[in-house]
Amino acid sequence: MCGIVGVIGAETPDREQRLAVAARTLLHRGPDGDGQYLTDLAGLAHTRLAVIDPIARSDQPMIDPETGSVLVFNGEIYNYRELRTELGSHGHEFRTASDTEVLLVAYRHWGTQCLDHFNGMFAFCIWDTNRRRAFVARDRLGEKPFHLCHHDGSVWFASEVKALLAAGVLEPTLRTEELYRFLAFGDLGHPRFTMFGDCWQLPPAHAATISGAGVIDEWCYWDLEGSAAELADATVHADHVSELWHSAVTMRMRSDVPLGTSLSGGPDSSAVIATVRAHRPDGELHAFTASFPGTEADELAEARRVADAVGATIHPVLLSASDLARGVDPMIRANESPVEAASQFAQYRVMQEAHDAGVVVLLDGQGADEVFGGYDKYAGALIADHALRGRVRDAFAAELAWRSVHGSPILPPVGRYLGRVSSTAHRRRIAALEVRRSRWLSLPYTRANNNVDPVAGDPSQVQRPGHVTDGLMRQDLMRWTLPRLLHYGDRNSMAWSREVRLPYLDHRLIELAVAVPAARKIVDGWTKVDVRRLLRELNLDFVANRRDKKAYMPPQKQWLSDPVIIDRIRESWSRLHREGMLATAAPDDDPLHRWRALAVASWADQFGVSLAEP
Repeated sequence: MCGIVGVIGAETPDREQRLAVAARTLLHRGPDGDGQYLTDLAGLAHTRLAVIDPIARSDQPMIDPETGSVLVFNGEIYNYRELRTELGSHGHEFRTASDTEVLLVAYRHWGTQCLDHFNGMFAFCIWDTNRRRAFVARDRLGEKPFHLCHHDGSVWFASEVKALLAAGVLEPTLRTEELYRFLAFGDLGHPRFTMFGDCWQLPPAHAATISGAGVIDEWCYWDLEGSAAELADATVHADHVSELWHSAVTMRMRSDVPLGTSLSGGPDSSAVIATVRAHRPDGELHAFTASFPGTEADELAEARRVADAVGATIHPVLLSASDLARGVDPMIRANESPVEAASQFAQYRVMQEAHDAGVVVLLDGQGADEVFGGYDKYAGALIADHALRGRVRDAFAAELAWRSVHGSPILPPVGRYLGRVSSTAHRRRIAALEVRRSRWLSLPYTRANNNVDPVAGDPSQVQRPGHVTDGLMRQDLMRWTLPRLLHYGDRNSMAWSREVRLPYLDHRLIELAVAVPAARKIVDGWTKVDVRRLLRELNLDFVANRRDKKAYMPPQKQWLSDPVIIDRIRESWSRLHREGMLATAAPDDDPLHRWRALAVASWADQFGVSLAEP
């Protein structure tokens, strides 16, 4: 895991200095080494967090001795050992034991089609000296960031916006529609745009070539729909999930530095730590858990039980409103945007604890809900599917099964999903949201942003009758829920020079899961049946049988009413009111509204962004 920054375009007198300044802002991503490469049409810089082959021979930028191509790379190629063997069979030789060299040799052998062979998380740039162009790419789900901007006819890129700002190639201007989208919808997951006006992202699963003249030719190299094959046999599916799961975890355990896990006590992270222990039965195993003492959200007791069951050492991170008051600004700065909830602060502090404990790599359970059907809303959507297909008896049976397991009706109500088959109904629902938003957003601000599309970046928002659930899960995976969680995960971990690895996002598992209809993921009132089956195989039946699902959410309402932070919230709210965004001068009681006001004001202060309309 590392930081990368570069420029493609004609050489300028100050290019080397700008690169050096930009790279210094990324030292938290790579404290173990740094380097630069400069030629007439390209400049590349790298800061290294040494995880695989952590010695000087694997430093970057790395140059291919046969072709002269130069690589800067952020992330991990998990299947590098298998690719090294395959490439070796074609006569290629290796000088290091790193995945960096495997990536470079794979490009030498397969060209841009090397992307089809990678199992990993990555953002990289290869300067092809023979073709005199750059080849850049980002992993399938967008775990690793890749930001771009134009400056003086050149294309600049970096792992973080801070590097582009520090280099003086990007001004801290506001993209007003993205700010509105956050305040109104809580949306931060646009695949291309950022909150900064002149900065954009290479979307997940995309690659591009950049010519020496700065011409960008971009394409999508992986598509969720096209990658999934139909799988009808449920027994074959269950066996295949187990096989791929163990492969995904063991690949992500490859590390030459200390490795541990995040642990909440819920099914997803429990399956991760139990699988790690199954493949590493001896030695210390460290788990890091956020705790909110004295609240219903606290899962420390559940996490301790799991840690005891697998023989892991647990590191509780006890959090309070005072911690939030002290840490909100550095957390927002690390994320380079407002964040949607205080839960991101909890993740930020967990990564700090891992840093203090000397554990560099953490496996995490992110993505299980989106891939295997873990959110309660999917059960409601599934009942809507039955109704829309005329299967009234199946709809009633599913509702009764849910009540039998959970003791209460499904929330949100099933009726919410019935309208998703109609674009007219969907737009009506958005209009109703506009009315509710006007209670805290000012009417002039809402009217001024009337043309902002609430579903931008998601052309699949309207679903076919009877296929609501599968579509909803795909949307959460590729546009709504997961993209912003991956953004937070990268920034919060790299702020403390930690590397987070996500086995549930192995593309082989995703392709398998997408091939299976939702009705086989949510069965008899139980969500995530595949994950529960894995837990039973791992002898964690007490986790598999848990009926409750606790969101990873601190007591946000309580914290945001605490005297240690309420003055800060009033100040933030008043500022946004003066800028014409909020309807009232004093905060209302909605914790989401309070948090969004606080987050936006903090972000604007951290980066010197004017919130006034241009």
